[in-house]
Amino acid sequence: MNLEADVRDILASVRAPVHLVHSVDDRVMSVESSRYLARSLPDAQYEELAGSSHAFFLAPPEFALERARKLLERQELRKR
Repeated sequence: MNLEADVRDILASVRAPVHLVHSVDDRVMSVESSRYLARSLPDAQYEELAGSSHAFFLAPPEFALERARKLLERQELRKR
């Protein structure tokens, strides 16, 4: 991860849908970082979870699949 990169100026130009998931007490990355991204990205959904986990990739597959399904459904609704 490059912590020196500052992309804040281009966030508003991102045209991809984004679903952010962040644990409130994450000890690796500040929850405020994801809150900022959610406010700055034009097509972002934000989900805040209780706990301190940073490793969502260790969650059951259903966790990620459900969020991906919702993101795809949102995109499909926009096409109509």
